[in-house]
Amino acid sequence: MRAMSLIRNLSSLVFVFTILSYAFNVAAEPFEDKVREFVRSIHHHGIPYEEARDLGTQAVPVLVEMLDDVTEETSWANIVFCLGAIGDRSAIGPLEDFYRSRFDRKVSPAAFKALVQVPRSLGILARSKDQPHFKRLVANLSDERQPKWTFDTFGPEDRNLFWLGITIDGLSFSSLPEARSALLKLDEEYASRALVSKKSKEDAEQLSDLLLEAVATQSIVARFGPEVIFSERSETLLAKEREKYKKLLSTGGLALDLDK
Repeated sequence: MRAMSLIRNLSSLVFVFTILSYAFNVAAEPFEDKVREFVRSIHHHGIPYEEARDLGTQAVPVLVEMLDDVTEETSWANIVFCLGAIGDRSAIGPLEDFYRSRFDRKVSPAAFKALVQVPRSLGILARSKDQPHFKRLVANLSDERQPKWTFDTFGPEDRNLFWLGITIDGLSFSSLPEARSALLKLDEEYASRALVSKKSKEDAEQLSDLLLEAVATQSIVARFGPEVIFSERSETLLAKEREKYKKLLSTGGLALDLDK
């Protein structure tokens, strides 16, 4: 009798566990489906930052899995954006691997669109100057050992400026004061180079507007958070910041003076 009772109790527990497991899976699957549907959707005006952020940290494993899946290639850019907006540090490693190690040849347009957004997401994820990925981002301003992937729109002669440009964009989305300092230091460096050679002068001219936009963006991100850059307020705020920093930045002014 005791044996039969134990068997019945065990059977009941197994039944309850099965029901709970089924209920959990039913509850979990819609969320994963929601995440996948969100990043697979076409957002004509860009992904709403708040909606991406509100997916929450529980979406990160789903997004990382999709980033590793070649069949999700057309969604990679949205995935990279969401991983930055969510702000969970567990995304740093997968993003850096995707950017640095995943590709070693010419990439598709969809992959390229995602790759150029990685430094921006890494900038948003920088919470401390001591984070290794932030140090690497700053080091990329002068490091010529850039990723091996390439794209049709630029040749070997354009590569260094290209890497520099997307790194500048990444730092502009970091709220850290060290990001701003790195941008201003770069401005001074290229202004000095512009006095030396015609090629450096041309590089400085190309970087002038980019650095102005980057410093203005970083100032806003530091005060209000990155979400403001994707809001309707952004253009008004950016216009004010551009005017504020236009006199501070030197590359354009020094480079143009050489023409006189």
